[in-house]
Amino acid sequence: MSGGKYLFFNAAKVAVAGELGGSKFALEPLKHLLVSPKPSEERANRKYLYTTLYFRKGEEAQPFYTSTWRFSEQARSMVFFYHDPHTGQLRLHTIRDYIE
Repeated sequence: MSGGKYLFFNAAKVAVAGELGGSKFALEPLKHLLVSPKPSEERANRKYLYTTLYFRKGEEAQPFYTSTWRFSEQARSMVFFYHDPHTGQLRLHTIRDYIE
């Protein structure tokens, strides 16, 4: 996987979806997807991604996470969705790896 890409894994019990720098995606449980977003904004030679994530509740998409992420062509990221076994809440965990 080359830099600037995000690999999403959905280990949760519900479908998730999101918008990552203008790139939209949807992901069913136990599936994965590679997204190559374009930066939303550049400030002082740094690139950023506006990120909003949703989960499906019945027939509706409910937002559960909104943030601005740093974007780098030298980094590749993995994002895992899962339900916390203690609270039952939907969570995410991100791992970023810089390519040398």
